[in-house]
Amino acid sequence: MKNTRAVLRALPLVASALGSKYGVRVVIGGNQARTDGRTITLPSLPLDMPETFLLLVRGYLDHEAGHIRETDFDALRGARLSPLEHHVWNSIEDWRVERRMAEIFPGCRHNFNRLVRHVFAGSAMVSGSPVQDIPNWLLLVIRSWDVPELVASRDELARHMDREFPGLRARLESVLYAVRALCRSTGDALDYARRIVRLLEQAAQPQPASRAPGKQKSPRDASTPGQKADAGQAADQKEDGPAPVALPDSNPETDRHQAIAAGETRRKGLPAKAAKRLKALLDAPGDALPSNLGSVLAQAITEAAPGDGKDALRVAVVGHKPLLPLSEQERKDALRASTALQARLHGLLQASTLVRCATGRRGRLDTGRLHRLAVDDTWVFRRKGLRQGMDSAVHLLLDCSSSMDKGMELACAASYALARALEACAVNVGVSAFPAGAGENRSWATVAPLVRHGQRVHPHMAVRAYGRTPLAEALWWAMGAMLPLPQRRKLILVVTDGEPDSLPCARRALEAARQHGFEVLGVGIANSAVRALLPRRNIVIQDMRELCPALFQLLHRAMLGTDRAA
Repeated sequence: MKNTRAVLRALPLVASALGSKYGVRVVIGGNQARTDGRTITLPSLPLDMPETFLLLVRGYLDHEAGHIRETDFDALRGARLSPLEHHVWNSIEDWRVERRMAEIFPGCRHNFNRLVRHVFAGSAMVSGSPVQDIPNWLLLVIRSWDVPELVASRDELARHMDREFPGLRARLESVLYAVRALCRSTGDALDYARRIVRLLEQAAQPQPASRAPGKQKSPRDASTPGQKADAGQAADQKEDGPAPVALPDSNPETDRHQAIAAGETRRKGLPAKAAKRLKALLDAPGDALPSNLGSVLAQAITEAAPGDGKDALRVAVVGHKPLLPLSEQERKDALRASTALQARLHGLLQASTLVRCATGRRGRLDTGRLHRLAVDDTWVFRRKGLRQGMDSAVHLLLDCSSSMDKGMELACAASYALARALEACAVNVGVSAFPAGAGENRSWATVAPLVRHGQRVHPHMAVRAYGRTPLAEALWWAMGAMLPLPQRRKLILVVTDGEPDSLPCARRALEAARQHGFEVLGVGIANSAVRALLPRRNIVIQDMRELCPALFQLLHRAMLGTDRAA
């Protein structure tokens, strides 16, 4: 397993793999972490980052992917929750979708627990304000079900609540027990959030008037104080459901007294001062309530991001680029070069997959050698040699920046010829052009797929040259697109004429490609700048006549592994 630092350098690949695994779209680039219910956006990433950054990003992706997959946003929009109801719902729904993600993807449970410990364990959460303390206590109770390290902080807040709002905590716990046992959907989470807020509203009501002097006691009033408390508790249970089962780390006798106190609180209400403070919580706007886990993670990731500067790490997003067919002459020249290259690649493929048989004492019986047994020669078995083949996928990245204007026709024809030859040799080939125009925030970190892996190669590869040269972003995108492919060998051919927008980012992407098994080759179009970026793994051509011999030599070394130097 690769060390953490190596994984951090390939964080775009981690995000791409998780996005494919969870069935969500992940975008890297911009100034902040956010999600719109369909896409998870990460900001541009720093080239060097602390190791905790991976934990935050991985947790954020898991968390938000859970909401995209499991949360019913239509039900949420139709619920018309108050700010406090929405906050309580968020705490419950976060726990529910994370539990669901852990059921589908067991590795998520470890990631979530590490993340919750990192964010909440050891932090001082008692503020002295009910607007913060009661929501924080609700959060810690829910989170302590999976992360026992939060129990101490939970109990500290519980003691503070018991002093400030006697009897309130036990009534809230009766709903939380039901959440843990029965919450299975977004609708359930909405119902429980409303129920919790309704209990807070009831507790914040003014105290009822005291009984008038001289009024005769009813038989129920004449009962003992303990009987009165038990009767009150029974009445509460009749209205709100059965009595809760004690938590594993709680004291049954203490729970009984708290439940009795809760029943008394319902009838008597809280002291006027406590009720007034509770009313402040009920009327609090959303920005006055504590931040939920998703917001905490998004803020931490955004603060650690370097902004959208030149040397920030981004991944290209798919954009639109008009495609035109090659001219008749360009197509003829390309087909001529493709045929010649295809014939040589076929010969290369046949030689590399030739399997020679050897005689031995183990293997499959060779009936043509049975006569050797007469002279005690036991070498009558046939063994197959190791098969060396071209189980490869190749992705062509075509630079169509403004500097390629003069060499664009040659580059397009060369890409078509190479793609045709590779396809004929049963190589899984894809072709993409970068950039595809200025995208969001006028960013040139875009790419346009011309031929996706698994599609037939077509001659509509004439594209116009304009824009900048986001090579690093295109490399990260191509690696992410090739990750799910089953082929053992994965090669990326960069067809370009100059230097990338950010040389440090391009080198970081190439370093990550090498570490994760990708091989990157360079095809220079009338320019030798590619040699500095990919020494010993490049060719430079001036016209189509040079394409066949130069590419054959380059692919021969790459596919047979005779030159692994980067």
